[in-house]
Amino acid sequence: MVVEVQSVRNSQTSQTQRNPKRHRDRRSFGTHGEELATQLLVKRGYTILERQWRSREGEIDIIAVAGGDLVAVEVKTRGGIGFGSAEQALTAYQLRRIQRALLSYRAQHPQLQYTPVRVDLLAITVGTQRQHEARLFQDVML
Repeated sequence: MVVEVQSVRNSQTSQTQRNPKRHRDRRSFGTHGEELATQLLVKRGYTILERQWRSREGEIDIIAVAGGDLVAVEVKTRGGIGFGSAEQALTAYQLRRIQRALLSYRAQHPQLQYTPVRVDLLAITVGTQRQHEARLFQDVML
């Protein structure tokens, strides 16, 4: 379910990040997307607990609490639709790894033991002139 499609103008973007599409470092491009995602999620009422959390089971871009749920947010950032949309980039394999990692995170935090879990996808398409489109999909299942 698409919760929100939002156009974002990032006025605080540095000179080197103005057009991340040109950026050769994919990790930096992804980090830019995660920074945008964090800002958008906080505006939507998410409480951010962790960023880029890693375990044996996998990595979670953002771990947050929203609406009483423990949420793993997978951020997919694309510079255009040349290789498919951002939301098409999440595979069933990746989703399973994220789910296992989220359960591992919950197991390590006893205060979250009975908290329901879900995976959200935040798909960001970076446009020209610092205009970005963000689409939030809650409780993703493939």
